[in-house]
Amino acid sequence: MKILQLCHKSPYPPQEGGSMAMYAVTRMLLQQGCEVKVLAVNSPKCHIRKEDVPATLLGRTRMEWVYIDTSLHAGAALHALLRNRSYHAVRFHSPDMEARIAALLQAEEFDIIHIESIFPAVYLPVIRRYSRAKVVIRAHNMEHRIWERVASHTANPLKRAYLRLLSKQLKTYELDALRQADGIAAISRIDAENFRRMGVSTPMEVIPFGICPPETAETPATTPLNLFSIASMNWQPNTEGLQWFAKRCWPLIHARFPQLECLLAGRHFPQDFLHPLPQGLRVVGEVEDAGAFMRENGILIVPLLSGSGVRIKILEGMSYAKPIITTSIGAEGIDVTDKQNILLADTPEAFLDAVSHCMVHPEQCRRMGEAARAFVCQAHDERRIAERLSAFYQSLLSTKNQ
Repeated sequence: MKILQLCHKSPYPPQEGGSMAMYAVTRMLLQQGCEVKVLAVNSPKCHIRKEDVPATLLGRTRMEWVYIDTSLHAGAALHALLRNRSYHAVRFHSPDMEARIAALLQAEEFDIIHIESIFPAVYLPVIRRYSRAKVVIRAHNMEHRIWERVASHTANPLKRAYLRLLSKQLKTYELDALRQADGIAAISRIDAENFRRMGVSTPMEVIPFGICPPETAETPATTPLNLFSIASMNWQPNTEGLQWFAKRCWPLIHARFPQLECLLAGRHFPQDFLHPLPQGLRVVGEVEDAGAFMRENGILIVPLLSGSGVRIKILEGMSYAKPIITTSIGAEGIDVTDKQNILLADTPEAFLDAVSHCMVHPEQCRRMGEAARAFVCQAHDERRIAERLSAFYQSLLSTKNQ
């Protein structure tokens, strides 16, 4: 099969959840022997140079980028609001990208056009105009659900009302895009069920995040039983969740375990994050090797209050046999079992109880990490998921002329 993978950001380098999810699809398609062409958005938030990508990958995917200024602009936001259009989506529309897609589709024929997230779906009209390929949207999450949840945790009533309106406009756009597609590759069972409940009848397959676990999950013998987080701070739910943890959960934990340290890693950490930081919390910022950072530290925390889809960092942490403490929303979309392969905590008191359990029962904590790794190796095996995605494509192509 010949596939055009249309991405709202570069899938390489796979440094955060979105790019990791897209790169996993690229990798799986290549494993299945597909011919893959990658066309991605470059933006001020995520700007990649050609020389940043391995020559082998460039050769196999002919990866290229079109620059779009996706920065937030008050005038553009007001214009979208007055036209009752989703500003989240219209930020990704550009005449340059539209022209490149048109030129590409006139020059080449594709079997499948695989759209990563709903945002590049703004190009559906030009895709339909120049191609007869089947269009599959990879639903990374329920985008409008994220902003509904962010709004529910916003104290300012005017900002809360605005965010609710944005989420409503985004929901209209999202469902319309999914209904126009020929197929939907949902990232989790719960997302697929929710789309169905909202009346989306488009052919759909659950294609979880595929992971290739490290051959060994061995950690250094001196690994401290500390807490750590690794999250991109240019995604609002991550910022919101870590602020809640630092302000509400950490004081309880630090009072019980004053020697315990919590390291906060990730890209785009604001310099004034909770300045001054509470004692025991330490911001390390962007790390060179996320895998090494995970191996070298103890208990992964993912304190999310909003969001949707699947937390890729949780699955990555599981692959390294890390004990993980997260909220119910953080674990949403992953078929985990509380106290078996993960610890769920939705309140500051529950976070304290979970940390206490790990500190008091380190052997149980270690076994929980091993169970997490076993789960990922079975439920998110990249080879099996690649075969499922390929079969889904073939099923859509079999109806091409019907």
